[in-house]
Amino acid sequence: MIEDFYTIAKQVHNDRVLKEYNDSVKIDTIINKEYSMFCCWCYAFNKEENEHNFKEYLEKENKNLNFWIKKRIAEMFFDYEFEFDYNTMKWKSHKKSH
Repeated sequence: MIEDFYTIAKQVHNDRVLKEYNDSVKIDTIINKEYSMFCCWCYAFNKEENEHNFKEYLEKENKNLNFWIKKRIAEMFFDYEFEFDYNTMKWKSHKKSH
């Protein structure tokens, strides 16, 4: 009976560790961590949190974020919309109009 408890406890622990790992690599988690780092950078250098400074942050900090992360940050924090143009086979972006 004690052995069963430890077996179950070990499995529950392994499941929690796996869930924590999966949550840490989800795109929204990565996006929130990266944007938080950008906000810290802005605060440290007395800069405004905007897309121009985000581009500067990426360059100065040698950040190599993939397109999907940058796209989602632009959508979530800088009010951009993206559309895929099938004629040119490229993404187009513009600021949302309010």
